[in-house]
Amino acid sequence: MIWPPGVECWRDVPDLPGYRVSNLGRVEGPRGIMTPVRRGEYLSVICGSRTDGTRKRRNIQRLVCAAWHGQPPSRYHQAAHGDGDPHNNCEWNLRWAIRLDNIADKYQHGTIRFGADNPSTRLTREKVLVALAALAGGLSKVQIAAALEVSDVAIGRIARGESWVQLASVA
Repeated sequence: MIWPPGVECWRDVPDLPGYRVSNLGRVEGPRGIMTPVRRGEYLSVICGSRTDGTRKRRNIQRLVCAAWHGQPPSRYHQAAHGDGDPHNNCEWNLRWAIRLDNIADKYQHGTIRFGADNPSTRLTREKVLVALAALAGGLSKVQIAAALEVSDVAIGRIARGESWVQLASVA
């Protein structure tokens, strides 16, 4: 349900007593409205447990999605942002999706990051070009991986055209 502009409604966060989230993506804890912190590209808050005193960082999009759309259907479901903006945690912008659907969304709204733009990559464009040249020269994947300080699996994926596809025609 989409609320009229400016109307903020609150719901309890499942499995997190004392915490509520609004349809606009704000989080309220026992001490009031919480200030989100950036965790990678996503916003999170640090929530404490009343029972044992432990504190845990929670991604806001997952809290909002659970409160407004129910618990995730499986442990493989992610809270997907419909518009691709990881800071837009409004309930109408979130839904549960498996990783494959979430990646498809990123292609659709142009937020997918390839190669060195991907923060989890360990290779650079230059290293991939070296790897492709070494593969063409007959070196083994294990030798190339050792020289570039990556796994032989990563080199194998490059060799098969499963990753860094955009550079296959350059080499």
